[in-house]
Amino acid sequence: MEPGSTFKDFVVCVRVRPLLENETAPENVSFSQTFNTMVVKEPRLNFRNQADSFKASTFKADYIINKVENSIVDLYLSQIKDMVKMASGGGTATVLAYGQTNSGKTYAISNICRFLANDILKPNLKVSLSAIEILGSHVTDLFTSSKVTVLEDILGKLQTNETTHAIDSPDSYLSLLDDVLANRRSSSTFKNNSSSRSHAILRLSFADPSQPGSETGTLSIVDLAGSERAASDSNHHTPEQRKESIEINKSLMALKECIVRRSQACTRTGVNYIPYRDSRLTLVLKEIFELTTCKPCRTVVIASVSPLDVDVSASVNTLRYATSLFYMPPRIIEKGDMKNPWNWSHEEVLKYLREACGTLIEDPALVCPTESGAQFCRIPENEFINRLITASNEKINYKRARAIYLSFWKEIVDAR
Repeated sequence: MEPGSTFKDFVVCVRVRPLLENETAPENVSFSQTFNTMVVKEPRLNFRNQADSFKASTFKADYIINKVENSIVDLYLSQIKDMVKMASGGGTATVLAYGQTNSGKTYAISNICRFLANDILKPNLKVSLSAIEILGSHVTDLFTSSKVTVLEDILGKLQTNETTHAIDSPDSYLSLLDDVLANRRSSSTFKNNSSSRSHAILRLSFADPSQPGSETGTLSIVDLAGSERAASDSNHHTPEQRKESIEINKSLMALKECIVRRSQACTRTGVNYIPYRDSRLTLVLKEIFELTTCKPCRTVVIASVSPLDVDVSASVNTLRYATSLFYMPPRIIEKGDMKNPWNWSHEEVLKYLREACGTLIEDPALVCPTESGAQFCRIPENEFINRLITASNEKINYKRARAIYLSFWKEIVDAR
Protein backbone atom coordinates (compact mmCIF):
# COMPACT_ATOMS: atom_id res chain seq x y z
CA MET A 1 0.00 0.00 0.00
CA GLU A 2 1.25 3.48 -0.81
CA PRO A 3 1.65 6.12 1.92
CA GLY A 4 -1.43 8.29 2.16
CA SER A 5 -3.68 5.56 0.73
CA THR A 6 -6.57 3.80 2.44
CA PHE A 7 -7.84 0.23 2.27
CA LYS A 8 -10.42 -1.90 4.03
CA ASP A 9 -8.59 -3.18 7.08
CA PHE A 10 -11.52 -5.03 8.73
CA VAL A 11 -13.10 -7.91 6.83
CA VAL A 12 -16.23 -9.28 8.52
CA CYS A 13 -17.21 -12.91 7.97
CA VAL A 14 -20.34 -14.48 9.45
CA ARG A 15 -20.57 -18.22 9.96
CA VAL A 16 -23.80 -19.80 11.16
CA ARG A 17 -22.63 -23.25 12.13
CA PRO A 18 -24.53 -26.35 10.93
CA LEU A 19 -26.75 -28.26 13.34
CA LEU A 20 -25.02 -30.94 15.38
CA GLU A 21 -26.26 -34.54 15.40
CA ASN A 22 -28.09 -34.18 18.71
CA GLU A 23 -29.79 -30.88 17.81
CA THR A 24 -33.19 -30.31 16.23
CA ALA A 25 -33.95 -27.69 13.64
CA PRO A 26 -35.06 -24.35 15.13
CA GLU A 27 -38.81 -23.70 14.99
CA ASN A 28 -38.99 -19.95 15.56
CA VAL A 29 -35.65 -18.55 14.41
CA SER A 30 -34.52 -18.21 10.82
CA PHE A 31 -31.30 -17.02 9.17
CA SER A 32 -31.48 -15.94 5.54
CA GLN A 33 -28.98 -14.21 3.30
CA THR A 34 -28.77 -12.31 0.05
CA PHE A 35 -25.23 -11.66 -1.14
CA ASN A 36 -23.59 -9.82 1.79
CA THR A 37 -26.75 -9.26 3.85
CA MET A 38 -28.03 -11.54 6.61
CA VAL A 39 -31.53 -11.31 8.08
CA VAL A 40 -32.26 -12.88 11.47
CA LYS A 41 -35.91 -13.35 12.40
CA GLU A 42 -36.44 -13.83 16.12
CA PRO A 43 -39.76 -14.43 17.87
CA ARG A 44 -41.54 -11.98 20.13
CA LEU A 45 -43.21 -13.95 22.88
CA ASN A 46 -46.61 -13.13 24.39
CA PHE A 47 -47.62 -13.65 28.02
CA ARG A 48 -48.21 -17.35 27.26
CA ASN A 49 -44.58 -17.63 26.13
CA GLN A 50 -45.77 -18.20 22.56
CA ALA A 51 -44.40 -16.56 19.44
CA ASP A 52 -47.12 -14.28 18.08
CA SER A 53 -44.87 -12.02 15.97
CA PHE A 54 -41.32 -11.80 14.68
CA LYS A 55 -38.65 -9.15 14.71
CA ALA A 56 -36.26 -9.02 11.75
CA SER A 57 -32.70 -7.75 12.20
CA THR A 58 -30.50 -7.06 9.18
CA PHE A 59 -26.71 -7.24 9.19
CA LYS A 60 -24.09 -6.52 6.53
CA ALA A 61 -20.89 -8.55 6.17
CA ASP A 62 -18.19 -9.18 3.59
CA TYR A 63 -18.62 -12.95 3.58
CA ILE A 64 -21.48 -15.10 4.88
CA ILE A 65 -21.72 -18.85 5.43
CA ASN A 66 -25.17 -20.05 6.45
CA LYS A 67 -25.23 -23.57 7.94
CA VAL A 68 -23.08 -25.07 5.16
CA GLU A 69 -21.10 -28.24 5.85
CA ASN A 70 -17.34 -28.16 5.14
CA SER A 71 -17.52 -24.37 4.83
CA ILE A 72 -14.23 -23.69 6.64
CA VAL A 73 -12.21 -24.61 3.53
CA ASP A 74 -13.99 -21.96 1.44
CA LEU A 75 -13.59 -19.40 4.22
CA TYR A 76 -9.86 -20.10 4.41
CA LEU A 77 -9.26 -19.99 0.66
CA SER A 78 -11.31 -16.86 0.04
CA GLN A 79 -10.48 -14.70 3.06
CA ILE A 80 -7.49 -15.97 5.05
CA LYS A 81 -4.90 -17.53 2.74
CA ASP A 82 -3.90 -14.10 1.38
CA MET A 83 -3.26 -12.90 4.96
CA VAL A 84 -0.12 -15.06 4.94
CA LYS A 85 1.18 -13.05 1.99
CA MET A 86 0.57 -9.78 3.86
CA ALA A 87 2.33 -11.04 7.01
CA SER A 88 5.30 -12.53 5.13
CA GLY A 89 5.72 -9.16 3.42
CA GLY A 90 6.17 -7.36 6.74
CA GLY A 91 2.53 -6.50 7.46
CA THR A 92 0.32 -7.18 10.47
CA ALA A 93 -2.49 -9.68 9.85
CA THR A 94 -5.02 -10.91 12.41
CA VAL A 95 -7.78 -13.52 12.28
CA LEU A 96 -10.20 -13.19 15.18
CA ALA A 97 -13.11 -15.52 16.00
CA TYR A 98 -15.88 -14.05 18.15
CA GLY A 99 -19.17 -15.45 19.43
CA GLN A 100 -20.97 -17.16 22.26
CA THR A 101 -20.09 -20.51 23.80
CA ASN A 102 -20.94 -23.45 21.52
CA SER A 103 -21.07 -21.38 18.33
CA GLY A 104 -18.21 -23.22 16.63
CA LYS A 105 -15.37 -20.72 17.11
CA THR A 106 -12.69 -23.15 18.26
CA TYR A 107 -13.69 -25.69 15.60
CA ALA A 108 -13.27 -23.05 12.88
CA ILE A 109 -9.99 -21.67 14.24
CA SER A 110 -8.47 -25.14 14.77
CA ASN A 111 -9.15 -26.06 11.15
CA ILE A 112 -7.86 -22.73 9.87
CA CYS A 113 -4.63 -23.24 11.84
CA ARG A 114 -4.16 -26.65 10.23
CA PHE A 115 -4.82 -25.32 6.73
CA LEU A 116 -1.96 -22.83 7.26
CA ALA A 117 0.60 -25.64 7.45
CA ASN A 118 1.25 -25.75 3.69
CA ASP A 119 1.21 -21.98 3.15
CA ILE A 120 3.37 -20.39 5.86
CA LEU A 121 6.85 -21.54 4.74
CA LYS A 122 8.36 -19.02 2.33
CA PRO A 123 11.77 -19.01 0.60
CA ASN A 124 14.43 -17.04 2.52
CA LEU A 125 12.10 -16.30 5.45
CA LYS A 126 12.54 -17.45 9.02
CA VAL A 127 9.15 -18.48 10.43
CA SER A 128 8.46 -18.95 14.13
CA LEU A 129 5.44 -19.66 16.33
CA SER A 130 4.45 -18.46 19.78
CA ALA A 131 1.19 -19.04 21.66
CA ILE A 132 -0.40 -17.57 24.78
CA GLU A 133 -3.71 -17.83 26.59
CA ILE A 134 -5.36 -15.00 28.50
CA LEU A 135 -7.78 -15.24 31.41
CA GLY A 136 -8.40 -11.91 33.08
CA SER A 137 -5.03 -10.37 33.93
CA HIS A 138 -3.23 -13.73 33.74
CA VAL A 139 -1.27 -14.45 30.56
CA THR A 140 0.26 -17.91 30.15
CA ASP A 141 2.67 -19.43 27.65
CA LEU A 142 0.86 -22.36 26.01
CA PHE A 143 4.14 -24.19 25.42
CA THR A 144 5.72 -23.91 28.87
CA SER A 145 2.70 -23.03 31.10
CA SER A 146 4.82 -20.20 32.54
CA LYS A 147 3.60 -16.68 33.24
CA VAL A 148 3.98 -14.18 30.40
CA THR A 149 4.66 -10.50 31.05
CA VAL A 150 2.87 -8.04 28.76
CA LEU A 151 4.23 -4.49 28.82
CA GLU A 152 4.41 -1.41 26.65
CA ASP A 153 7.87 0.04 26.16
CA ILE A 154 8.65 3.74 26.20
CA LEU A 155 7.70 3.93 22.52
CA GLY A 156 4.29 2.38 23.16
CA LYS A 157 5.31 -0.88 21.47
CA LEU A 158 4.22 -4.16 23.02
CA GLN A 159 6.87 -6.32 24.69
CA THR A 160 6.13 -9.91 25.75
CA ASN A 161 8.40 -12.74 26.89
CA GLU A 162 6.69 -15.91 25.68
CA THR A 163 8.80 -18.62 24.04
CA THR A 164 9.06 -18.84 20.26
CA HIS A 165 9.66 -21.98 18.22
CA ALA A 166 11.22 -22.13 14.77
CA ILE A 167 9.22 -23.84 12.02
CA ASP A 168 11.10 -25.64 9.27
CA SER A 169 8.41 -27.92 7.82
CA PRO A 170 4.63 -28.39 7.78
CA ASP A 171 5.04 -31.38 10.10
CA SER A 172 7.01 -29.39 12.69
CA TYR A 173 4.31 -26.72 12.63
CA LEU A 174 1.49 -29.25 13.08
CA SER A 175 3.35 -30.90 15.95
CA LEU A 176 3.69 -27.54 17.73
CA LEU A 177 0.03 -26.78 17.01
CA ASP A 178 -1.04 -30.05 18.62
CA ASP A 179 0.93 -29.11 21.76
CA VAL A 180 -0.81 -25.73 21.90
CA LEU A 181 -4.30 -27.16 21.49
CA ALA A 182 -3.64 -29.82 24.12
CA ASN A 183 -2.50 -27.19 26.66
CA ARG A 184 -5.46 -24.85 26.10
CA ARG A 185 -7.65 -24.40 29.18
CA SER A 186 -11.04 -26.11 28.66
CA SER A 187 -13.77 -27.83 30.68
CA SER A 188 -17.22 -29.33 30.31
CA THR A 189 -20.08 -26.85 30.72
CA PHE A 190 -23.84 -26.87 30.29
CA LYS A 191 -23.49 -25.47 26.74
CA ASN A 192 -20.41 -27.35 25.57
CA ASN A 193 -18.67 -30.58 26.56
CA SER A 194 -15.29 -29.02 25.77
CA SER A 195 -15.66 -25.29 26.31
CA SER A 196 -12.60 -23.06 25.95
CA ARG A 197 -12.09 -21.21 29.24
CA SER A 198 -9.55 -18.65 28.03
CA HIS A 199 -8.64 -16.51 25.03
CA ALA A 200 -5.92 -18.12 22.91
CA ILE A 201 -3.57 -16.22 20.59
CA LEU A 202 -1.21 -17.99 18.19
CA ARG A 203 1.31 -15.73 16.53
CA LEU A 204 3.35 -16.60 13.44
CA SER A 205 6.33 -14.31 12.83
CA PHE A 206 8.06 -13.87 9.48
CA ALA A 207 11.61 -12.45 9.46
CA ASP A 208 13.97 -12.00 6.52
CA PRO A 209 17.56 -12.79 7.65
CA SER A 210 18.95 -11.31 4.42
CA GLN A 211 17.48 -7.91 5.36
CA PRO A 212 18.24 -7.42 9.08
CA GLY A 213 16.80 -3.91 9.08
CA SER A 214 13.38 -4.98 7.80
CA GLU A 215 10.36 -5.19 10.09
CA THR A 216 9.08 -8.60 11.15
CA GLY A 217 5.62 -9.46 9.80
CA THR A 218 3.07 -11.24 11.98
CA LEU A 219 -0.05 -13.33 11.52
CA SER A 220 -2.06 -13.65 14.73
CA ILE A 221 -4.84 -16.21 15.10
CA VAL A 222 -7.18 -15.30 17.96
CA ASP A 223 -9.73 -17.73 19.39
CA LEU A 224 -11.79 -15.80 21.92
CA ALA A 225 -13.49 -17.62 24.76
CA GLY A 226 -17.25 -17.70 24.28
CA SER A 227 -19.42 -15.04 25.86
CA GLU A 228 -21.84 -16.39 28.46
CA ARG A 229 -25.08 -15.14 29.99
CA ALA A 230 -24.59 -14.67 33.71
CA ALA A 231 -28.28 -15.12 34.50
CA SER A 232 -28.70 -18.52 32.85
CA ASP A 233 -25.44 -20.17 31.77
CA SER A 234 -23.67 -19.64 35.10
CA ASN A 235 -26.46 -21.41 37.00
CA HIS A 236 -24.99 -24.67 35.72
CA HIS A 237 -21.33 -23.76 36.46
CA THR A 238 -19.03 -24.79 39.25
CA PRO A 239 -17.67 -21.96 41.45
CA GLU A 240 -14.40 -22.05 39.49
CA GLN A 241 -16.25 -21.80 36.18
CA ARG A 242 -18.27 -18.84 37.49
CA LYS A 243 -15.02 -17.02 38.26
CA GLU A 244 -13.72 -17.84 34.78
CA SER A 245 -16.97 -16.59 33.21
CA ILE A 246 -16.68 -13.28 35.05
CA GLU A 247 -13.12 -12.77 33.76
CA ILE A 248 -14.07 -13.84 30.23
CA ASN A 249 -17.05 -11.49 30.06
CA LYS A 250 -15.07 -8.56 31.52
CA SER A 251 -12.41 -8.87 28.83
CA LEU A 252 -15.03 -9.29 26.09
CA MET A 253 -16.77 -6.12 27.31
CA ALA A 254 -13.42 -4.31 27.10
CA LEU A 255 -13.06 -5.62 23.53
CA LYS A 256 -16.57 -4.41 22.64
CA GLU A 257 -15.76 -0.98 24.08
CA CYS A 258 -12.63 -0.77 21.93
CA ILE A 259 -14.67 -1.72 18.86
CA VAL A 260 -17.22 0.99 19.65
CA ARG A 261 -14.56 3.63 20.33
CA ARG A 262 -12.65 2.67 17.19
CA SER A 263 -15.81 3.24 15.18
CA GLN A 264 -16.55 6.55 16.93
CA ALA A 265 -13.00 7.78 16.44
CA CYS A 266 -13.44 7.33 12.68
CA THR A 267 -16.80 9.08 12.51
CA ARG A 268 -16.86 11.70 15.29
CA THR A 269 -14.62 14.72 15.62
CA GLY A 270 -12.63 14.80 18.85
CA VAL A 271 -13.04 11.11 19.72
CA ASN A 272 -9.53 9.64 19.51
CA TYR A 273 -9.05 7.67 22.72
CA ILE A 274 -9.38 3.89 22.50
CA PRO A 275 -9.16 2.19 25.94
CA TYR A 276 -7.12 -0.85 24.90
CA ARG A 277 -5.25 -0.81 28.23
CA ASP A 278 -8.43 -1.77 30.12
CA SER A 279 -7.68 -5.50 29.76
CA ARG A 280 -4.76 -7.75 28.89
CA LEU A 281 -6.70 -9.04 25.89
CA THR A 282 -7.18 -5.62 24.28
CA LEU A 283 -3.62 -4.59 25.17
CA VAL A 284 -2.24 -7.59 23.27
CA LEU A 285 -4.56 -6.74 20.34
CA LYS A 286 -3.82 -3.00 20.40
CA GLU A 287 -2.48 -2.90 16.82
CA ILE A 288 -5.87 -3.70 15.32
CA PHE A 289 -7.41 -0.61 16.96
CA GLU A 290 -4.81 1.94 15.87
CA LEU A 291 -6.19 4.70 13.63
CA THR A 292 -3.06 5.19 11.57
CA THR A 293 -0.30 2.84 10.49
CA CYS A 294 2.97 2.89 8.57
CA LYS A 295 2.56 -0.66 7.25
CA PRO A 296 -0.27 -2.83 5.88
CA CYS A 297 -2.63 -4.11 8.59
CA ARG A 298 -5.75 -6.20 8.15
CA THR A 299 -8.07 -8.08 10.48
CA VAL A 300 -10.52 -10.80 9.47
CA VAL A 301 -13.29 -11.09 12.07
CA ILE A 302 -15.23 -14.36 12.06
CA ALA A 303 -18.58 -13.91 13.81
CA SER A 304 -19.59 -17.40 14.91
CA VAL A 305 -23.30 -17.92 15.37
CA SER A 306 -25.41 -20.77 16.74
CA PRO A 307 -28.55 -21.65 14.71
CA LEU A 308 -30.63 -22.61 17.76
CA ASP A 309 -33.77 -20.91 19.07
CA VAL A 310 -32.41 -20.68 22.59
CA ASP A 311 -29.31 -18.80 21.41
CA VAL A 312 -30.97 -16.19 19.23
CA SER A 313 -30.42 -13.21 21.56
CA ALA A 314 -26.71 -14.05 21.87
CA SER A 315 -26.52 -14.55 18.09
CA VAL A 316 -28.02 -11.12 17.42
CA ASN A 317 -25.60 -9.51 19.90
CA THR A 318 -22.64 -11.23 18.22
CA LEU A 319 -23.75 -10.01 14.81
CA ARG A 320 -24.44 -6.49 16.09
CA TYR A 321 -20.92 -5.97 17.44
CA ALA A 322 -19.00 -7.86 14.77
CA THR A 323 -20.79 -6.38 11.77
CA SER A 324 -20.33 -2.84 13.09
CA LEU A 325 -16.79 -3.28 11.81
CA PHE A 326 -18.18 -3.70 8.28
CA TYR A 327 -18.89 0.04 8.22
CA MET A 328 -15.58 1.00 9.78
CA PRO A 329 -13.79 3.66 7.73
CA PRO A 330 -10.29 2.48 6.84
CA ARG A 331 -7.29 3.72 8.75
CA ILE A 332 -4.82 5.92 6.93
CA ILE A 333 -1.50 4.46 5.86
CA GLU A 334 0.88 7.31 6.56
CA LYS A 335 4.43 7.92 5.58
CA GLY A 336 6.35 8.14 8.83
CA ASP A 337 7.60 11.48 10.12
CA MET A 338 11.27 11.44 9.14
CA LYS A 339 12.15 13.67 12.10
CA ASN A 340 11.32 10.68 14.29
CA PRO A 341 14.25 8.22 14.62
CA TRP A 342 11.70 5.39 14.74
CA ASN A 343 11.13 5.91 11.01
CA TRP A 344 14.79 6.16 10.02
CA SER A 345 16.51 3.69 7.74
CA HIS A 346 19.78 2.02 8.75
CA GLU A 347 21.71 4.59 6.69
CA GLU A 348 19.96 7.49 8.45
CA VAL A 349 20.89 6.05 11.87
CA LEU A 350 24.52 5.85 10.74
CA LYS A 351 24.37 9.47 9.55
CA TYR A 352 23.07 10.57 12.95
CA LEU A 353 25.85 8.68 14.76
CA ARG A 354 28.51 10.26 12.52
CA GLU A 355 27.22 13.73 13.39
CA ALA A 356 26.80 12.96 17.11
CA CYS A 357 30.18 11.24 17.61
CA GLY A 358 32.37 13.07 15.12
CA THR A 359 35.87 11.61 14.80
CA LEU A 360 35.62 9.70 18.10
CA ILE A 361 34.20 6.70 16.21
CA GLU A 362 35.78 5.70 12.90
CA ASP A 363 32.92 3.42 11.81
CA PRO A 364 29.41 4.05 13.20
CA ALA A 365 28.41 0.61 11.90
CA LEU A 366 30.21 -0.76 14.96
CA VAL A 367 27.45 0.89 17.02
CA CYS A 368 24.59 0.07 14.66
CA PRO A 369 25.60 -2.94 12.49
CA THR A 370 22.26 -3.65 10.79
CA GLU A 371 19.40 -2.09 12.75
CA SER A 372 16.76 0.18 11.26
CA GLY A 373 15.62 3.21 13.23
CA ALA A 374 12.76 1.25 14.81
CA GLN A 375 15.12 -1.52 15.89
CA PHE A 376 17.77 0.89 17.17
CA CYS A 377 15.18 2.70 19.30
CA ARG A 378 14.49 -0.56 21.13
CA ILE A 379 18.09 -0.97 22.32
CA PRO A 380 18.30 -0.64 26.14
CA GLU A 381 20.19 2.34 27.54
CA ASN A 382 23.11 0.32 28.97
CA GLU A 383 23.64 -1.54 25.71
CA PHE A 384 23.48 1.71 23.73
CA ILE A 385 26.13 3.28 25.99
CA ASN A 386 28.37 0.20 25.97
CA ARG A 387 28.29 0.06 22.18
CA LEU A 388 29.46 3.68 21.99
CA ILE A 389 32.28 3.14 24.49
CA THR A 390 33.46 -0.07 22.80
CA ALA A 391 33.27 1.28 19.23
CA SER A 392 35.32 4.35 20.22
CA ASN A 393 38.03 2.30 21.95
CA GLU A 394 37.03 4.16 25.12
CA LYS A 395 37.61 7.59 23.57
CA ILE A 396 34.00 8.18 24.59
CA ASN A 397 33.54 7.87 28.34
CA TYR A 398 30.34 6.92 30.14
CA LYS A 399 29.25 10.53 30.69
CA ARG A 400 29.67 11.45 27.02
CA ALA A 401 28.01 8.23 25.84
CA ARG A 402 24.99 8.84 28.05
CA ALA A 403 24.73 12.40 26.74
CA ILE A 404 24.60 11.03 23.17
CA TYR A 405 21.93 8.52 24.26
CA LEU A 406 19.82 11.28 25.84
CA SER A 407 20.26 13.44 22.74
CA PHE A 408 19.02 10.56 20.59
CA TRP A 409 15.95 10.17 22.80
CA LYS A 410 15.32 13.91 22.68
CA GLU A 411 14.90 13.50 18.92
CA ILE A 412 12.23 10.83 19.58
CA VAL A 413 10.39 12.88 22.21
CA ASP A 414 10.42 16.05 20.12
CA ALA A 415 9.02 14.17 17.11
CA ARG A 416 6.18 12.71 19.17
